[in-house]
Amino acid sequence: MSIKDYNLAAFALNVENFSTDLTTIDTAHMFMIFSLVIALKPYKLLELGVGKGYATQAMLAGIKYNGVGSLTCVDNLADYCNAEPPFYSDLRRQGVKIIAPVPEMSFVFSCTDKFDFIMSDADHEKSGLWAEMTNALLNPGGIMCFHDIGDVYPNSKLVLEMVEKHGYSKMLFDANTRPDERCERGFLVVKKDK
Repeated sequence: MSIKDYNLAAFALNVENFSTDLTTIDTAHMFMIFSLVIALKPYKLLELGVGKGYATQAMLAGIKYNGVGSLTCVDNLADYCNAEPPFYSDLRRQGVKIIAPVPEMSFVFSCTDKFDFIMSDADHEKSGLWAEMTNALLNPGGIMCFHDIGDVYPNSKLVLEMVEKHGYSKMLFDANTRPDERCERGFLVVKKDK
């Protein structure tokens, strides 16, 4: 099989075409999501807060590369005035389970499933308030990622407090080396130790 069979080339090329508006995830962090997925090889993935779908595409590229995995995406659709954006139909065609419009907090508190990988880029003003419940959805040995962890959103500190309370391994990526990066917004990777 060639690299094209895994959709890696398409993913790598498309990253350069992703929007640079301030509401999207940074290119470096998208590559990190992809790399974490191909390294961990999770069977069940959850995305809280889809936005423009760039992190979604990174996870899908990792799933395609691994040949295993299913992705559930939850979004309140606030960015789209409660209407599904056109790209959701393409995500569904690729096998993504989309739960929308649903407040991410409502989903987190009612979900009984467990996941191996969770990407949270949801409701930045409040997501720290349900960090403990997000943690409860993650299987031991799994990885959680939180975008926009920093001073801009005061409740994001609650995510860090939850991680510290449990003593989980973590790393915060928030450094820029290029003028076109926005990594300072913060990308927290947490391993739920067994």
